[in-house]
Amino acid sequence: YYDLQLFVVNSLPVSYGGPYPWPLEVARFGAPAATVYALAATVWLLLETRILQLRIRLASGHAVICGGGPSALQLGNRLRRSGRPVVVVDDQVSPAAARAIGLLHVAGDPRDGEVMRRAGVDRAAEVFILHEESAASAASVLTAARLAAPGQSPICYAAIADQEVYAGLSARHFGWPARQRLKLNLFNPDELAALALLEAEPPPSDVEGGHVVVVGLGRLGQALLVELARHRRSSFPGGGRLLVTAVDAGAAGLVARLQRQAPFMLQACEVRAHGLPADGLDEVLLTELLAAGPQTDRVYVCCDEEAVALRVALRALRARHQRSMRVVVYVERGSAFSAAFHGEDRLFDDARGTLRVLALRDLWLSPEHIRGGLVTERLARELHASYLGACLANGEALGSRPTLLPWGQLPDEYRESNRDLARHVGEKLAAINCILVPAFDPSLTFAYRDEQEVQMLARMEHERWVRERLGQGFVPDPFRDGRFHPDLVPWSQLSGPTREKDAQFIRDLPSILADAGFQVLRVATSD
Repeated sequence: YYDLQLFVVNSLPVSYGGPYPWPLEVARFGAPAATVYALAATVWLLLETRILQLRIRLASGHAVICGGGPSALQLGNRLRRSGRPVVVVDDQVSPAAARAIGLLHVAGDPRDGEVMRRAGVDRAAEVFILHEESAASAASVLTAARLAAPGQSPICYAAIADQEVYAGLSARHFGWPARQRLKLNLFNPDELAALALLEAEPPPSDVEGGHVVVVGLGRLGQALLVELARHRRSSFPGGGRLLVTAVDAGAAGLVARLQRQAPFMLQACEVRAHGLPADGLDEVLLTELLAAGPQTDRVYVCCDEEAVALRVALRALRARHQRSMRVVVYVERGSAFSAAFHGEDRLFDDARGTLRVLALRDLWLSPEHIRGGLVTERLARELHASYLGACLANGEALGSRPTLLPWGQLPDEYRESNRDLARHVGEKLAAINCILVPAFDPSLTFAYRDEQEVQMLARMEHERWVRERLGQGFVPDPFRDGRFHPDLVPWSQLSGPTREKDAQFIRDLPSILADAGFQVLRVATSD
């Protein structure tokens, strides 16, 4: 009883002076000090919670990250470096872990409207939704849309991990022409990772072609095959085909399905499928695969199991017969393996720079990749590739005009013009009672009913283009120079060749959409 009273500075045995034994001397001062510390810590914890709530309540123009667990922390840390406040809404993330890297935290389910309101979604500039389940992502998007204020709607980036669901939702999003309160952008993590992988380790730069090997056709491997074809076509329009050796137990069926969904693969790449399990590749088989074509520049190892991926990569290093060949292997989880080969405290040799180990999350979990790897961006690239190909076919030289450049060299102004054109596709299709769906059957070809439909959509495109150019500060003028353009006039005043140019774009639109992985279907009507 007297021991407990020490903590309230009221213990009877120490109320009459001393002397006391040294343990009691320590206790008579240490116990009250512990009480004061505990009270101070409690008060500070309460104040910190209140301050945190106040900071979130006063935040404006911030970023909100919903779900994702460790991925949310990684993305939040990169967003925070730009100086913008970041709020994480995820029960899988502890408040202490968020605070440790300077993030604000709101406990609860992002699908709950009250939880999202406490995170200040209605005042946010950007919302990143990183759920691993596609249904959870869709529910969080709907919650954010309901809270978005007119005129102040945030830009929402939603991860859809399931490739089939992603393709279907992308088609439905493009097909909805209404002006939405939420500026929604969908992305697929594997597609982003493939784009980032090619940015970090690009394929051959030979205009006549080259040879790469892709081992493992899981979700990332399939996305990588498609992006290799896109990269080849956009970087070398009119150049030779890239030879791609694809290795997986079900390679033939997977490659055939991808070529049906993305017909441009046949023009950009020659894909040789080998139905071999990745773990069954020994040095002898790898040597044969690497020698079956021109000089091999890259071997991309995309196996789902990290141990198998590293095993294949090390075997490929022993089998390589060209000094310039690089072996690139990705690992699913964190960057521990990557740091072991490439960090300052690395443990293993990277074979004189010929081995590159990349972590999947490190590839795509950055604001720049998410903002630049959207389905709108993909369609915009396809639209520009079609335009560039048509101009080159008409005899114009690459680079003769600012718009006649590959996408990677295109000025931002013209990239945004292609994005605006992509966003307008749904409105054009709705005008002729058509919808966009993921490509599933190339035999179901689309045809316009008559030339009148083509001319109507061509006029819509011209009016969209005029609005866009006038908004950018262009001025109508008979002479084309700088910000002056002779075609900034009503459709009725356009010259015949200019009208035909817009009409030809409309005729080519179904094939452009097919290259982006979509096809057009006409909706049956009652009349």
